[in-house]
This record gives sequence, structure tokens and C-alpha cells, in this order.
Amino acid sequence: MTIENSSEERTTSKADPSKSKGRTKIPESKTNSRYMQVVTSAFNEAIIDSPTFRASVNYYDTKVNELQEWLGSTLDYIEYNYTKPKADIQKAQNILVQRILPSPTLLSNGLVSSQSQAPSMAEEFGKNYSEFISTLEGISLLEEKSYSETLLGLQVGAIEPYLAKRRTFEECQEKYDNMVTQILSKPGSNSNIKASYLKDEEEKLFALKKEYVEASFTLVWAIITLRLGMDKFMVEIMGQFNKKNVYTFKEDGKQINLSPIINQRFHSYFKWVKYSMSSFKTIHENMSRGKERVYKGLLKEITPSTDQKDYILSSLEGFRNISATSYMDEPVMKNGWLLMKTSVGPSAHTLWVKRWCSVDEFMFGMFLLSANKAYVEETDKFGISLINLQYPIESNRRFCFNLEIARRNAKASPMVITFQAKNVSQLREWILAFTKSKLKFEAFMKDKSKRDETACGLRRYSPRFVEFASSANTYYDQILTTKDTDTISLIESLKGILKPEQITDTIEQKTQAHKAISTPSQTQLTPLALLAGPFREKSYRMLDAIQANIWGLNPLNQNGAVSTRDSDPIPIPGHTKPKKLVFPKNYTDELKVDYLQFKTLYESINYNYSKKYLSNVNEYVLLKFADFWSLGDGQIFMGICYITKKYMYNYLSAGGLFHLSRLPINGYEGAEFTEKNKNLICVRQKGGAKITLTVPFCNYRAVASKIQYLIELNESKIDKSVDDILAKFNNIDRVYDEIAQKEELINDSGTNNLIKTEYNLGKTFWNMDPSEEEIKEKIYGIQNNFGKTYVRSYNVPSKALLHIMFGDHSNVFPNSLFLADKESNYNKTMYWKQVQDSNNKIELERTIQFKQNRTNNFVADKEKFVALKQRITEMVENRYYEIEQEPMILDISFCRPLKLTVLYNITESPDAENRAASKLHLSNKGCRLYVHYKLEFLKAGDICFFERYTQNLVFQITEMEFSFIRRSIHYYLEKIGSHGQVTKAIKLGGLLGVSMNDKIRYEKNESIPSTDDFQLPGQLSGDESESTKNDSADNNPNGMIDFKTTDNEKNEGTSVLSVKYDSLPVVRYDWNLLSKISFTLVIYRIINVVFIFLRFILLAISFGIKCIKYINYVLLCGLSISIVLNVMLTSRSTISYWSVRKANHIFENALKSKDNVSQTKSISLKDLEILTDYLSGSNSDIVFAKYKEQSVSKENKYRKTRSEIGVRRNDLLIELRMLQGMEKELVQGDYRSFLMEEIENCKRVTVEYPLLWEDDEQLQNYCNICYEEYENLNIEIL
Repeated sequence: MTIENSSEERTTSKADPSKSKGRTKIPESKTNSRYMQVVTSAFNEAIIDSPTFRASVNYYDTKVNELQEWLGSTLDYIEYNYTKPKADIQKAQNILVQRILPSPTLLSNGLVSSQSQAPSMAEEFGKNYSEFISTLEGISLLEEKSYSETLLGLQVGAIEPYLAKRRTFEECQEKYDNMVTQILSKPGSNSNIKASYLKDEEEKLFALKKEYVEASFTLVWAIITLRLGMDKFMVEIMGQFNKKNVYTFKEDGKQINLSPIINQRFHSYFKWVKYSMSSFKTIHENMSRGKERVYKGLLKEITPSTDQKDYILSSLEGFRNISATSYMDEPVMKNGWLLMKTSVGPSAHTLWVKRWCSVDEFMFGMFLLSANKAYVEETDKFGISLINLQYPIESNRRFCFNLEIARRNAKASPMVITFQAKNVSQLREWILAFTKSKLKFEAFMKDKSKRDETACGLRRYSPRFVEFASSANTYYDQILTTKDTDTISLIESLKGILKPEQITDTIEQKTQAHKAISTPSQTQLTPLALLAGPFREKSYRMLDAIQANIWGLNPLNQNGAVSTRDSDPIPIPGHTKPKKLVFPKNYTDELKVDYLQFKTLYESINYNYSKKYLSNVNEYVLLKFADFWSLGDGQIFMGICYITKKYMYNYLSAGGLFHLSRLPINGYEGAEFTEKNKNLICVRQKGGAKITLTVPFCNYRAVASKIQYLIELNESKIDKSVDDILAKFNNIDRVYDEIAQKEELINDSGTNNLIKTEYNLGKTFWNMDPSEEEIKEKIYGIQNNFGKTYVRSYNVPSKALLHIMFGDHSNVFPNSLFLADKESNYNKTMYWKQVQDSNNKIELERTIQFKQNRTNNFVADKEKFVALKQRITEMVENRYYEIEQEPMILDISFCRPLKLTVLYNITESPDAENRAASKLHLSNKGCRLYVHYKLEFLKAGDICFFERYTQNLVFQITEMEFSFIRRSIHYYLEKIGSHGQVTKAIKLGGLLGVSMNDKIRYEKNESIPSTDDFQLPGQLSGDESESTKNDSADNNPNGMIDFKTTDNEKNEGTSVLSVKYDSLPVVRYDWNLLSKISFTLVIYRIINVVFIFLRFILLAISFGIKCIKYINYVLLCGLSISIVLNVMLTSRSTISYWSVRKANHIFENALKSKDNVSQTKSISLKDLEILTDYLSGSNSDIVFAKYKEQSVSKENKYRKTRSEIGVRRNDLLIELRMLQGMEKELVQGDYRSFLMEEIENCKRVTVEYPLLWEDDEQLQNYCNICYEEYENLNIEIL
């Protein structure tokens, strides 16, 4: 949110008024970068301390005082006048109930004949009736405790916080006003005051001003909070009483609402208050930030200057010399409080009064508070040419200047009025404003092209309304406020429009009758000001009292935050006089009040300050409803919507903010409602944006239907009168109110179950209206007369399908015709034109032209153009459309000529859920398309075999043509989507443009009718009751227009189905073309058979290849798995083999070295014992060991021999090791499996036979050996 600063008293020549100062930017949606600008009106008025601000807070305080008096008197009445009488009434009622019948004791012991029943019956009756009376007392009598607590809660929780802030505000206001009065009342002239002294005074005044502005902001916020608190209080009180209105039967627990109207209105108001709270939460944070930003900007502008030169009064005399560039390119504006010197009474007692003065370009005027300080009044407005500024002047007060103002009598001497500014800076700005305005006016007068802009500066304007003219009794106030021929009484003007009781209520402030709307500034005369719109004279730029009592006097509020979609806005002329007010015949009193308020709202903003603005609002309000706008991201804004024929106006107002917008109706695609979300309407704009409206107080179905009706009306370019539209709206209200009443009856728990069952069954088995039966019978009759009928259902309104198929921009025809060349650029459709048949029936007819293609590109065909006529013969808006197509003669060789007749019917889909729309001729959610074909032989006679074959072939071709039509329709439906279907259909398919026939004359001076102005001849019987209610002069709710024709014109048009044969288009299939077709067809069939045969062969080959591929895939996968397994299983033997091979290779290379060194290796007996012990695992030979010990001395004797034996032994051992490894590899797999089985058996014995395992040591040793052997088996032996 962005709020730019606004000052207390501002010269607009320093700023562009078109910029968004004093406005807040609130994002419309997170999905786009657009912002909705709202005006912070309440804070803007508080900043400048305008008369509107003071009047509004004073008037609100009087209302709060009245509320407090009501609270006190109500609580006193409950305590002193209600509680005791209520107890007495209940006591008397209980005594009376007990005495209605004799006591059961008295009835006992033989007093009555029915001794066994009477006493118990009397006792039971007394008990039950006493409970019944107690229940009724609970409903009718007030529960004073809960009610009093709610009243006290309002006093403590809402009113007292406001009063505390009000007291603070009054204290700050009094201190500030007293300080200003004290400073300005000090004697002195403009030349003998020290600058330092003025500077000190200004700093003291600044401190009080800052405190006063803070208190003003706090008070504004307190008023907003109290208003919401009052809404909450109203809901709580009405909720307490609404709960008591429900009576529960003791026997079956059923409940009956004794006041359904109160219950319905309460729930509507509860929803309104609930959404109001949500709306306040939406803007609360933005308002807080905006208030702080505005406050900081104000402080920056009113902070006193630290330079003493700015406080030297003598320097103001040089301001006469002003450059033209400082005022020619920018508007001149200045407003603020000034003291005016005047007198009062016969003794002419001199006094200084406070007046709000304003210089706006070439005009000067004043505003003031009324005698009771509750509303704003105005004086005359003066053109700048009638005013002369005098400065410096001789005065016993500081900061004074004189205005010499011409009187109405030009011969009389001008009046000289002395004004006093608040300080030296304000004096400087006022002198600049008057000087610039005068110089600019003189410059413009010399330029002939700009003299129209200066017309307002040449004359004097009296207040338009005497009710808002100044009533002050001072001398100059009476001279400055006059009456002329343009001055009128607003109340007297309203007497010719409103009822007398409405006038009386307005005067007595009883505005609940016409539902006065909420405005940013509420003064005592705001409700009356809201009715002044049509009687105002819109002056160029200058504000008046009407605007002051509605929007305020801060020029920033005149921005209006207006949003429009107009590309070229039309400026308001300099001075516009009101026109005579004439309402349509069917305009209700309620709509008249709505129109007055609407016109005031949208014409009381000076749109010259906005980038886009509105001209005079000359449209009649057709519909008004209070709503909540949701902008797509959870933000909710409270407002009022006004709908006219061409625009939707939205006035959003909440928490001192407001926004005005105007969007064209033709910018929307449609309005929808869903039964799931009550009171919710979704309005979709063209381009995809969606606005959600919550309508608590109106029938949301009726509102959505009215908006949708106007959207379609604008899209269809239909110019219906206001009376016709209002009659349609009345029918919509009547139908949907009946539905709402029936639903309320069904939802009531006390309603008979048979009625509920009948209602639920009616959704499936409903009673068809006579009009629906008539349409159905008509369709059945057409089907019986035609040979072939194709039916297709679509989820679009029937009107949308009509524009898709027969609109000016649609290419469904002739491109969907079988005989049309779809690629030709010469295919075209003419506009519809009005014709008459022999019965003077008005119909619409058009011609479609296309290039002929008799075989649909099957064989080459000669270029020939065919023209067919299509005629809309019967039409009921959104219900039934009948379109005839001119018959065509098919001249086929060996066959009698055939006449092909085509008829199109578009009807709505009968649906119980959409009966209301059907009854009102509004867009339905579904439709059906019927395409009828009929073939006739022109010459009588029996049908031969070839003719029968030809007939069947043509019917097959019609089926192909119908598929072309469906394909074309589907193309459009994909683009249309599911929302705004009628609007999009008209946009894509075009309108049904009608060119007038000059020979046809209207009975009445009507505009050119559209396709919606035609109906079935002899209105549908089901619509007879509707047509007699709320109709226009022609008694036709759908706008059917009667025509006159002269005698020689009656036979101008005839039905396209009854045209003579010689004038019909003929399509010939001669022998040559048939031969081509037959030959091509035979070739096609042969080639087709060959292709089919080849296809089967290719399929078989493909199947075989696929099978082979699958086999190859299986084999490849198997081989891959086998390779992986073999590698894993043989990895150990392979590693051993290559290790030995590598060692042998290294050994051989070593033996074959260059030096041929012979290396031998001998193994001693000790080594042998180690090796043999390792290889065989046997014990050493003890005898040989002993011999070795004894023959140590003979070692050298056998050294050589033993060395040779050792070498040999080494070779043998190596070979033995290799053989042992090979043998081990052979049995290793089986041996490992054996060890694993034995280990598993050992584990099983351990688990299953633990005792046996513990006792058998041999078994334990065996298992341990198996474990060790299994581990050793995994160790590689090199």
C-alpha cells in the first residue's frame, strides 16, 4: 500500500493533483501487478482540520450521546419498570394455570363418574400446560439479565473507549484553538514584529498542532471501531431474541420457527456483519501504515522553518513580481482556515469569525459550520475578476490582508473584507494564490482558445440549494450569501419525485426508509445531500456544500480513486445546468431513490483531478444491491453496486476509505452462481479476471441472472427500453422468490414429509410446462416428416450454439456442407435480412455461397458455385430456434431427381434444476441440436433397386455431413470453455446481423430488431401467464415487433421449403461423373484389398520378427547370466592356474638369462621333514633321525649326491604340489557342499538335542573339525 503525504493547507501549484496523493494502493490480486486505489478520506479531512471533519465528529458525538441516553433509560426501565411486573405476571399466570381445572384431590373419591381417569388427566393436563405456558413466557418475555449484560458490554467495551478518546480530542482541540486565538488577537502590525518572536510562537503552535493531529487520528480510528462495535452489538441482541423464536415439541423433538422473516433477515445481517469484520481486517494494516505515512508527511510540511528570514513580514511586499512559468502550466489552488473581520447585531459589534476559504483556479469561495456545528454550509462563489487583493494594509492585527469584492449591483461600491492568516507562511501562500490566479486569468483572457476556461472567473454564483446556504447572521456572511434565479429548495424539488412520507423522513433524519448509504464523511445533512445529484449545477472545479457534506473539502478526496475502462474520457464542461428529471413508466419509488443517490455519488466528484473521469451520468439505475467484493487473494471490501444498461458502477466504502469504479457491461463474460455457496456470485471479466460478489440481502440467483441478462443484451447489441428490462427483472424476481419460498418451506422442520418428498421427486420427475410439451411435440412431428434425424447434446446455452452455427463470423456454414469445397476462399455467407412469407410472418433469411465439390475431393471436379438460402423461421429466446435450409435437387443418372431438404432445430435441454432459467427465457446450461434430412423423388412411381441404393448412399453422406458439423462446433466449444459461453460464442461466431428491407414498415418507431426479437408464431402456451404480467405496451416480454405490409408486398417472401423446383439449386451427377466415381471406387477397392493383404503379410512378418526378437532377448539374457555365474564359479581355479603359470614363466626366463647361470636347489632332510609333514601330515621317522645324529662326520662324503637328490626332490615336490592343487580343485565343490551339510547338521543337533550335544564330546570334536576344515578350504594354497 502506498499513501503519499498531504498537507494541512496546500497550494496545489506545487504538486500535480492527478497524482495519487491521499490515496492508498491495495493490490487486487497476487497474480497480477494491478492496484486498486482507495481514498483515505477520513484521515485526509483530519489532517487539514476541515469544516467537514469538525462537523462529522461533532454530529457523530451527538449520536453517541443519544445512544448513551437510550442505554441509560433502557437499563433503568428494565430494573425499575420491567423486572417486578414480569415476576408478578409469571406468578399470576402460574396461579391461573393451577385454577383452570379442579385439583386432582378434589376429583378423587367419587366426585366424577370416570374415577379412574379424571384425576390423573387433570394432573397431567396441569403439568403439561404449565410447561407450555413457561415455554411461551420464555419466548415472549425478555431475559433481562442477558440483555442487560449485553447493553453493559456495549457501554464498557465500545462506548467508553470512544468517550475517552473524545475527551482527549476536545482537550487538544481547545488548547490549539485557544492558542491560535491568543496569538492572532495580539495587537501589532505587519512591520513592527521581530522575526525571532514570530519564530518562537510558531514553534509553540507547532507542538500543539502535532498533539491535535494525533488526537484527531485517534478519534477517527475510535469512530471506525465504535461503528463496528455497534454492528456486533446489533447481531448479539437480535441473535438472543432469534434463538427464542424456535419452539421445540416435547413429544417428537421437532422445531418450528415462530418468526421465519426475523430469522431470515437476522442471518442475512449476520453475514453482512461477519464480512464487515473481515473487510476491516483486510484494510486495517494498510490503513495503519498509510496513517503513519500521511502523519509523517504532514509533520514534514508544517514543521517551522529554522531560518529567521522566513519570518520577516516586510519581505512579503516583493511578491508581486512572479514569473509566468510558475502558474501557467500548473493549476492554482489554496484552501484553509482564515479569520474574517465582520460585525453582528444592530450595534455592529466587531468580531472575527473562522471561515474555510478556497481559491480554485479562477474562483474564490467560503465554507463554514452550521449553527449546531453538525454540517457544512457555503457562501457565494466569486470569479477572480471580481476580486482584488490589497496588501499591505493598515491593521491593528498581524498577518492581515484585504479582499475587495464587487457587489451584484455593479454601480455600488465594492465591499472590502479583512482576512487574517494563521502565521507568516500562510499569509505568504494566500498572497501568492490570489496573485497567481489573477495573473493566469488575465493571460487566459488574452488567448481566445482558452476563454471558455475563464468563463467561471467572470461571474458570481449563488448557492444552488437554500438548505446548504450560509445561515450565519453576521454582516458579511449575509452579504456574501445571496439567492438568484438558479437557487432552489432541494426539499421542494424532491416533492415531485418522492412520496411525502419519504420527504418527511428525510427532514426528520429517518433515512431508514430509503436506506441511505454510508459516506466517508457523515454530517447531519449527508442523507439530504445524497439526493441532490440530479439538481446540482456542476461548476468547473469549485467545490460546493453537497460535496463538502459527502466527501469533504480536501482536494485530495476529489481524486475519487476512480477506475474506468474508457479509452477517451469526456471532460465535464465548465458549468452544467441540470436537466428536467423524467423517469420511465415502470420505475419504482425505491429505484428513484437509488437513482438520486447514484447520480449524486458519481457526479459529486470533480473528475478533473483524476487521470480518467466520467461525464454526466445519464443512465437509469436498473439494479442496486449491497455486496462484498473479493479481489482474488482473500481481500474483502464492503460496498454498493449500481447496474445500468451499459455499466456496472461500484462504490466501495469502509473504515473511512472509498473507491469509485465504472466498468462496462460488455467487458464481462458472464455472471454465475452455485448452489454450494449461498449468496455468492462469480462475475468473470474478459481476459480471465474473476470478481466474487457476496450478496447477503438479495436473492443471489436473481442478481446473477439479471447481470447475465444484461451482459448478453450488450453483447448482442440489443437496444431494449428501460421498461422492457425492468419488466424482465420483475419476472426474474418473481420466479426466484417463488423458488426461495419453496426451499424455505422444505427446509423447515415442521413441513409435512409428503411435501418434502414431492419436492425431492420433482427434481427427477417434474411437471413439464405446456411450452416444453409444445416444443417436444413439434420436434416429434418434424422427425416423423423427415427421413433421418441426427441429435447431439451440448453443455452450452441454445443461444450460444445459435451464434456458433449461424453467426456472421462463423464458418460452420458452408464449410461443414458435404458438397462444399472446404479449402476454397470463395465460400462466404451474406448478412441476414428480413423477409415476409405469404402469412405476413417476419423471418430472417441469408444466402450462403460456396464452391461446389460434389465428391468431397474423391475425384477431380469442375469449379462451380452454388448458393443456398437459410431462413430462421421460428425463434423463442434461449428456448427454441428453427432454421430451414433451401432444398437442393440431386439429378443423378439412372435415377429420378431427388429433393434433399434440411432443417435445423436448436432447443434447450429440459432440466428440473434449470426450470427457472427456462421459464424466464434466460441462458440455460445445456441444449440439443437436431438436424433433419428428408429425401423425396420428384416424380411418382415405384422405387427401383438403384434408386433405393442411391437413397441409402445419400443418407450415409448426410451422416458424414453431420460429423463435419459436429467437428466444426467442437472447434468453437474448445475455445469457449465453460464460463461466459454466450458472450464468447457471440465474440467468436459473431452476431446475427440483420439488414433491413426497405419495403417493410414498422407499426411503431422502433429500432432495428435483432434475432432475439422474434418468436414462435402464436406465443407458446406455457408463457401466456408471464406475458400478461409486467409487460410493455406490445404485451410481449421478449420484444416481438409487429410489422405492416402493403398488398403488393405480401407475397415477397415464401418459405424456403416450399420454393418451386425450377428455382432450386441443382447438383447433377451425370454418367461421366458417375463413371469416374465408379472407376475410381473400383480402383480404390482393389488397391484397398491389396493394401489389406499386404498389411496382413507385413503384420505376420512383423509378428515373426517380434517373436525372434523376444527369443534373442531370452537367449541373450540367459547367456549373460551364465557368463556371470561361470566367471564367479571358476574365479578361484583360474587365479590359481595363472598364478602357477606366471611363476613357471618367470622361472624359465630366469634360467634362460644372458649369463646362462645354472641354478639348482637342494632340499635338506630338515626341509624335507617340514615339507613332507606339511604335505602328508605324518610323524617324523625316529630311526632316520637317530642315524642323522650319528653320521654327522660323514656329511661331506654324500654332499654331492645328496645335493642332486635334493634338486630332484624339489622338482618332484613342485609337481606334487601342482597335482595336489589340481586334485583339490576337482573335489573342492563337492567337498565344500558336504562340509556345509555337516555344519548344518551340527547346528540342528545343537538346537534340537542340547543334552546330547553337551554329553557327546566326540560329536563336538567332529563338528569343530568340520568348521576348521571349512575355513581351511577357503585358504588358497600356493
